Formats: sequence, C-alpha cells, structure tokens
Amino acid sequence: MALDEEIAEVDALIEARFRQHPHAQVNRSLPGMGAKLGAEFIAATGGDMAAFGRWTGWPSTPAWHPPRGIPVGSAVPSADPAASIAG
Repeated sequence: MALDEEIAEVDALIEARFRQHPHAQVNRSLPGMGAKLGAEFIAATGGDMAAFGRWTGWPSTPAWHPPRGIPVGSAVPSADPAASIAG
C-alpha cells in the first residue's frame, strides 16, 4: 500500500507542476491529454511547437488528399481564404 501512496503523491506533484506551465490549459484541451501525458509532451518539445517543423498535412492517412490550393509541405495555410483557392 505504501507504493500506491507514493505513486499517488508523485502523480499529484506532476499535475501541480504541469498546471504551472503556460501551455498546460491548451494541452489539457486536447482529447486524451491528461496531466502526465501533457507533462511528457512539454518535456519532449520544450513547449515549442516548432519542434514539429512545417505543416505537411496528413500524408500517412490512406484516404487523405491535400486541400485544394494547399500543396503538401507548404507553410500553414493563409488566413485569407481567397489566397488558398487554386485558380
């Protein structure tokens, strides 16, 4: 029983520390992202989403096709809808 209590204490410490991070609320809003996984995600990326590089869509998904006017490997699409429509 002492091990269970110690694990619970460590889990509580991880969650408390995780909640202090500026990106904690955003990470927790992702489906399936709890305190431990969120803390691991921040530790792996340093909280910097640039660690993932440029947006490339989802080419590993078999039925995925690039959105019209957005070439795979391009930067994040423009906020201007007219700019992303192929002529």
